[in-house]
Amino acid sequence: MTEIAARTGREPTVEDLRGVSAAGLVAAADSVSGEMRARTGRWGAAAHAAVAFSPVVDGEVLPRIPFEALAAGAGRGIELVAGHTRDEGCSAGRATAWPRLRWPAAAAGLDR
Repeated sequence: MTEIAARTGREPTVEDLRGVSAAGLVAAADSVSGEMRARTGRWGAAAHAAVAFSPVVDGEVLPRIPFEALAAGAGRGIELVAGHTRDEGCSAGRATAWPRLRWPAAAAGLDR
């Protein structure tokens, strides 16, 4: 978020970023996303996702890589319903990933 905040000219705090439009945040995130692979040394495996927002194993909120935790039995005994939708995740991708999505219109809707 620090990189995205810097692209908006703001500090990476909720209070400061509250003044940035949704379209401004989308543009800043897209700008950072376009440079993700060049940041492998700093961001590790997350840099290969080409997505500015990914879960971060911090040892507290997310103590382990989710798939490793599940393989070790972390979810054992918890009932789960699994499924998907046809276009799940498409709206979270870049506009080039789903041409029908119009980012400026989508971002404007978030400001309402």
